[in-house]
Amino acid sequence: MVATAERSFPRGGTKPGVALLKKQTFSLFGKKKTSSKKPSRKQQRKLKKGAVSKVTKVPKTYTAVGKTVKKLTYKELIEGMLVLGCVKEVREYDLSVNLPGCLVAKVPVTNISAAYTSVLQSLTEGKSPDGDFYKLRQIFLEGQHVVCKVTQVRHTDTGGHRVTATLAPHELHADCPPASLVVQGTVLTTAVKSVEDHGYVMDTGMFGVRAFLKKDFAKEYERVWNSGRPLGVGQLVRCVVSKAVSAGNVTTVSLTAVPNAVASAVQEDTPLHCLLPGALVNITIAEVLRNGLRVLYNDDKVGYISERHLSTPGKKLQNYSVGSELKARLLYILPAVKIAYFSLDPTILSADLPMSPFTTINIGDIIVKAKVIGIDANGVSIRLGKKNQGLRGLVSTFRIRKELSKEPEVSLIKRLGRLYPIGAKQKCKVIGYDFMERLFFCTFEKNELEDQPLGKNPLSLGQKVRCIVKKIVKSGLAVQVIHGKKLFDATVPPLHMSDVPLQHPKKKFTTGLKFNGRVLSLKDGKLRLTLKPSLVSSKVPPVTKPEDVIPGLECEGVIVHLSEKGALIAFYGDARGWLPAKKISLERVNPATVFYLGQVVCCYVDEVNLDKNSVILTLLPHGKASTHTNIKFGTAYNLVVKSVQPDGLHVAVEGVSAVVAGLVPLHLLSDHTGLLHLLLQTFQTGETLHNVFCCEEGLHPKFTLRQSLNNFFNWWASRTDNTVGWEALEKDLIVPSVVTKVEEKGVSVQLLFPGIHNNFFIPVKDLSDVGKSVTELGIQQNHVLTVKILRIVANKNKLVLSAKVSHCWNGNIQDGVLLLASYLHDKQRILHHLSEKNEPLAHLKPGMVVEGCVSSVSSLGAVLQLTSGVRAVVESHHYNPDIKIEVGAKVTGKVIMVDVGHNCVDVTLRPDVLDRIGTNQDLSELEAGLSVRAETLLVKPECVIVSLRGVGLYNLASVPTRRHINDILPFTLLFSLGKVSKVVLQLVENDLIIALPKTYVTKPQLLKKTNMLYHDMLVAKNSGTENKSEIVSVDIMEGSDVEKKQLLIEDVGIKKELENSGFDAGVTDINSDKRQKNRKRKISETEQQCSLLDSHGNKSLATPSKAKEATTKKNNETSPPKRKLHVPHSSFKEETDSECVHPDESHLQDSVSGCPEFPLSPKKKLKDSSFHTDYTETEVKPLGSGTKFIWNADPSMLPAVRVVQAQNESSSDEGDDQEVSSKKRKKLSAAERRELARQEEEKLREAERRLADSQLVPQSADDFDRLVLASPNSSMCWIKYMAFHLQATEIEKARAVAFRALKTISFREEQEKLNVWVALLNLENLYGTKESLDKVLEDAVQANDPFKVNMQMLQIYADSGKLQEVDQLIGQIMKRFSSNKEMWLHAGGVLLRLGQLDKARDLLQKALSKLDKKLHVEVISRFAHLENKHGSAERAQTLMEHILASYPKRVDVWCSYVDMLVKAEQFEIARKVLERAVAQHLPARKMKALFKKFLQFEEQHGTPEGAERVRQMALDYVESSTVACESEAKD
Repeated sequence: MVATAERSFPRGGTKPGVALLKKQTFSLFGKKKTSSKKPSRKQQRKLKKGAVSKVTKVPKTYTAVGKTVKKLTYKELIEGMLVLGCVKEVREYDLSVNLPGCLVAKVPVTNISAAYTSVLQSLTEGKSPDGDFYKLRQIFLEGQHVVCKVTQVRHTDTGGHRVTATLAPHELHADCPPASLVVQGTVLTTAVKSVEDHGYVMDTGMFGVRAFLKKDFAKEYERVWNSGRPLGVGQLVRCVVSKAVSAGNVTTVSLTAVPNAVASAVQEDTPLHCLLPGALVNITIAEVLRNGLRVLYNDDKVGYISERHLSTPGKKLQNYSVGSELKARLLYILPAVKIAYFSLDPTILSADLPMSPFTTINIGDIIVKAKVIGIDANGVSIRLGKKNQGLRGLVSTFRIRKELSKEPEVSLIKRLGRLYPIGAKQKCKVIGYDFMERLFFCTFEKNELEDQPLGKNPLSLGQKVRCIVKKIVKSGLAVQVIHGKKLFDATVPPLHMSDVPLQHPKKKFTTGLKFNGRVLSLKDGKLRLTLKPSLVSSKVPPVTKPEDVIPGLECEGVIVHLSEKGALIAFYGDARGWLPAKKISLERVNPATVFYLGQVVCCYVDEVNLDKNSVILTLLPHGKASTHTNIKFGTAYNLVVKSVQPDGLHVAVEGVSAVVAGLVPLHLLSDHTGLLHLLLQTFQTGETLHNVFCCEEGLHPKFTLRQSLNNFFNWWASRTDNTVGWEALEKDLIVPSVVTKVEEKGVSVQLLFPGIHNNFFIPVKDLSDVGKSVTELGIQQNHVLTVKILRIVANKNKLVLSAKVSHCWNGNIQDGVLLLASYLHDKQRILHHLSEKNEPLAHLKPGMVVEGCVSSVSSLGAVLQLTSGVRAVVESHHYNPDIKIEVGAKVTGKVIMVDVGHNCVDVTLRPDVLDRIGTNQDLSELEAGLSVRAETLLVKPECVIVSLRGVGLYNLASVPTRRHINDILPFTLLFSLGKVSKVVLQLVENDLIIALPKTYVTKPQLLKKTNMLYHDMLVAKNSGTENKSEIVSVDIMEGSDVEKKQLLIEDVGIKKELENSGFDAGVTDINSDKRQKNRKRKISETEQQCSLLDSHGNKSLATPSKAKEATTKKNNETSPPKRKLHVPHSSFKEETDSECVHPDESHLQDSVSGCPEFPLSPKKKLKDSSFHTDYTETEVKPLGSGTKFIWNADPSMLPAVRVVQAQNESSSDEGDDQEVSSKKRKKLSAAERRELARQEEEKLREAERRLADSQLVPQSADDFDRLVLASPNSSMCWIKYMAFHLQATEIEKARAVAFRALKTISFREEQEKLNVWVALLNLENLYGTKESLDKVLEDAVQANDPFKVNMQMLQIYADSGKLQEVDQLIGQIMKRFSSNKEMWLHAGGVLLRLGQLDKARDLLQKALSKLDKKLHVEVISRFAHLENKHGSAERAQTLMEHILASYPKRVDVWCSYVDMLVKAEQFEIARKVLERAVAQHLPARKMKALFKKFLQFEEQHGTPEGAERVRQMALDYVESSTVACESEAKD
């Protein structure tokens, strides 16, 4: 055993106490080994007289400080250490506990006991506890001793310390086995678990131990320590084990809580690891030291007692004799060396209530004659009163540091002795008290002595005072209160500095400024004020005591805590009140979103229960609740705009008895989401809004300006039934709703219906008739939909809803007209607002002649910069393709439409169109109901612009693209540019003309059928890999006949056979002779581009001639030889070359969505009234760049558009020639046949050449397949393939390509695989769901280096601006890669780039605590560079200065500092830093590097004179160094 004990000690020399442990090791089986040497007779005689044997005396070398008792410091305080403490202050949510050695710890309310925490959770959930529950102030007293366990010791940058502790029994007893601890006579800390009829079930925190405390044994404790109240659930009680019975694995314990029994219970033969602080132990004095006693306990174990913990304060140590046996209370045991520290203080030993230390001396008192009685390294010890009073004080060295700094070469003790000799009397001020040491903290500082003490109640709570700002401190604002001719110190908490939270309080509060305030609290001589103007100037009487609170009382307080359940409001003094969420409004609200911390709230007392200290508040005044119900749902009111905020219009309701504040939310301002933010800016404070419907009742009602909801509110007003809620709901009722949550499988909506607050789920299949996903529909939160109730499940409060247009729309064609009219009115309001701001866009109108310069050209159109500075867009359909437009050319055109959403105008350059558009709208001959011909000029998602002919010549009209508010996707596919058809005017007023296709007016049922047709077109457009045919029946209305048509979707595309009629949006006059003649003409093959499927089921581009041949062959096989129309089910969208792409073309690509990709020129007239469809291409959001390779879905990076267009044009021309020749049936000559053969051969050679050219940009899926087959391990090829599919919004295909790449790339190519994983993560982040992203991230971590993947994921989150995900991921990687410095640097850089400066700076501190010290310099330096780039340049300089202060010889740090300053263009500071660097005396090689850096700096950023000066400095250094070396050599 001895040898084993010796080997357990570390090497490196003898440590104190090693010899003792060698001599006093004990056997595993309990038999002690003693020294073989027997004591002499003289020693035996001394033993009989009571002296201590020298054999058992502890060697003097054992103590670490020689002849002194070491004081407990923050360095020795470690996590897991058990300490006896004393309650210093009881606050609302925590305890402040004094520890030995003048240390302080904080115990949060959640660290009292497990039962107490459980009750707190129940209370927050609205449940009542099983037994009595008391607040901290009711179960703890100041001066009460508690056993605590240190859970955290945090050292701050300023040299401070923050200690967190727990009192929970399961933490205190965690390291002690129950068999050793649960024995008769042991004192335990227990907590009340539950209250029973005859006692309390106590929680000891030990598994398998059941403890019970009878009420008879708790009465004395309740009388002394609990004011006679029964024990509350979770309350801590120190008990003695009176009986312990073990049965198997369970031990049943009987306890007693009689204070005297607990205080006098002596712990004998208790193992050291089970000896808890607070235990009473028999000790024997072994030696009297200079500042305490060395004692023995448990026969041979060593302990110490400080002179501050002697039985009588001031008692001399010489009065204690060696060998005396005493009883002492254990304070703590140092875990490392197992040395115990005890106390003989009677206040710690007794069981009586603690006496207040402020009976004769209070905080703030001035002691005129304080006597110096001792000096040590901690400071100056003084006696504050008479010798027999035992009032001791301490002035720490920190308080007299200015006087000590005068003679730094003299030792600290000597300097203290000179300044404050023993016996001298000094004037001091009491500033604090330590309950554990029974010590007053004092100061000799003159500025503190000049401040007057507060005295006894010179001020009262709520009293208005005048104060002067001193400085800003951690606890808030330090001020001085002016009271008569005296000044009193006071503090202002941060929440009470202003009515709103201050980001930079230093800018408002400067030293010397005077403010008005009110006394907020006055406790223990500490004065606190509030400077909130709303409280200072309030006329509401302040609430200062809970006893003054009565139901119905109006009071003002400050919110100090917020949760979903309610808000905690603090008044003056200790008065508090709870404001439940249900008491805030008549409707359900979340207090955390309605209020903010520090907000002043005027409320009313609802319920008072003084026994439980419970005050329930409400915002609904008693007797005035009816004023809040005057605002009725569905009623129109006049509103006055009070303020315009980002969330909407804050308004006041006119015409009601009381002032009611309401809100018009942003999403309820208009039916057109694209105009919401622009429309919000047009409203002015004080503006009156007339006839605005209320859509939500409550304390703060909500209103709506959406015109589409008027029909519902008119129906609501016409009801004779006054029922609301579930009783008013009925099947097939159509009601408005707001989307509250968007998911992949559907959306959750909340009905705009009184009394219904539930959220209802609508699956994606019931959202739209077109069969799109939620993402493709573009539904977002706060989207407004009208829904139809399909079924009511009343007993479960469930509704089955549908938002399909076919369910919610009654077929009234005027709905679309009104919807478009509201859009045009909103646009006019925005333009009027812009004109008031003199914006050039507001001065442009349709028909106005404009001039501009071409800034960019592409196959999609051109972008102009008008002379007025406005950007203009010219689609390819609106300029002559035969005339080449070059960048820089000046052109003249006319405005077709003003697009306020994109801040631009649409312009036409076509001469034939210019002649048909007038500069002003002439409405004199136009009226509603008039039928005129019109040509489609522009197709937009909002509307279609047509130019009228006949009597409407020179006028432009708008045609709706939406029939109903639920038409989320506009019907742009049903309109074709250049088509001439008849329309019927619906609205003619104020330069606005709205028309509808005559087909829809004469046969409105056709609009219902449009649903099915549009759905089939979208399905055909998106199902490029379908091989099966699908026949859908469609009713086509023409004249008075209804014929059944078939829409055939086949593997080669789509064929629509419309026999005996031509169908197009607005083409109705098909019986005219002119149309009949046009039908006999040939169909121009250049009008369309077919997308066919190859044998593998992939899309490939086909020339129009081939498409014509394929479709003609099919037609000949399936139908008689009639005129047929071939419509491709999708169009391959043209891309632009990278050279042609201009930044301003982003709007151009948006604006031409819905236009034909291969438009006809003006010279090529339509030869037939065939049904021509143009599909709107969905804009693909770029994937961003989260990696080192290019990862962008920019179309310019995909197929070369010019090559494709040239091929299509040539194929189209050839197709025209072939068709003409076939029509004429002209026999070719031999020369012509040879020429045709030659052309065919040349075409084949060109195709082979393209296939063999490896430099050709892939243009189809086949091309990409060949590319990845040639380079299977190239991640760039696979990523381009993914981008190709994403450009066509084929997300699933892009995802499939990614997984295919991961299977194909060799396992040796780790970086290539990682690139694909990162691309897939980008894809899921932008287009996938959270679940799919988490799954891909998990797979990526398993397949690659986890660190690299997590860093890439962090960068992806940062690029997409997802702050919450960034915080979560950083929290995860900090635990996993805490030793990796790159992780800390990368995470810090991300936070700084996102503007999270405080979090980034906290991250630096965490990094320094986790990383090895040798990495600190590099980490701080790189953090400084990041701070300089993304944060504060001053803080970056401070960080570098801190490094240089500690490491002035680090040349690399000096150079890095200079580089950082140069990047920030702070050349003067950089020059001064270099001058400081070269002024040092460093080795020659380091000085050479610094001079070289200085010279380079002056040459690049300085002057020749400066460079010459640096050279001279270098020469001077060399000379001085040479002289110094020579002198040393001579010596």
